Amino acid sequence: YRMTGKLEYGLEWDRDQLISLAATIRRIYWPFSVFLMLPLVLFILIRKTKMDLDCKLAFVAHMAILVVFDVYNGLFYQIYTLLPFPVIVCTGIVCDDQHSPRTLLTILAFWTILLCVPYLFVMMRIHQKILNEDSYLKLSHRSQLLLMMVLTLVLASNVYGFGAWSVESEDKEETIQFITVQKSRTYELQMRFMLSMSIQYFLQEFLTSILFIIPMAFLFIFMVTPIANVLSDTILGLFRFTLILSLSCIKLGLSLVFFF
Repeated sequence: YRMTGKLEYGLEWDRDQLISLAATIRRIYWPFSVFLMLPLVLFILIRKTKMDLDCKLAFVAHMAILVVFDVYNGLFYQIYTLLPFPVIVCTGIVCDDQHSPRTLLTILAFWTILLCVPYLFVMMRIHQKILNEDSYLKLSHRSQLLLMMVLTLVLASNVYGFGAWSVESEDKEETIQFITVQKSRTYELQMRFMLSMSIQYFLQEFLTSILFIIPMAFLFIFMVTPIANVLSDTILGLFRFTLILSLSCIKLGLSLVFFF
């Protein structure tokens, strides 16, 4: 926000319009999601759907966790990525000098991972129900429980990683000035961090819904290739805006499934 005029990669779009627009959309979206969409989805789940009790309870838990995720991601901690720079802008109400970025990221990772667990359980149970009894992929209840424990521990390791190893770059002030990535003294470290973060987000969206694979794949590509140098500023600006909204409004796509 400190520089004026035209910036590299069309970042003046983000500075002047897109960051504030994304923040406004999220402030409108989360109360709509929490107070209108979620109660309707829960009503349909509980009263209108015919599924086994274990799957129904898991879906209800998944939606309940999404409420907390939407409130946190839509009100308290609104992140916006400045691709292809390894920079996260925070516009939520807790984004100030009194709250540690490490703590805020760790909390976001916790809710992101937690919402995957009940959905994974539902996918596993549905998969097991449609298998033939003599299938070699058919698992006992004990094996299913063990599998869920392993998957949960693997996902939880991401939360630990954010809490234990996420640090602000020593070049933070320099990077904020929108310098070129090649000039950053910690370029390699920053790119490794952003690559691991993009892989984590890609895994979360893949397990949640196939509709979110494409934006995460693009995020990965932008982090590890120089493709941003050949695309127009208009495309880059629209992509950043679309990506952050797809991550923030995740429940919209999931909830629509129950309406049709």
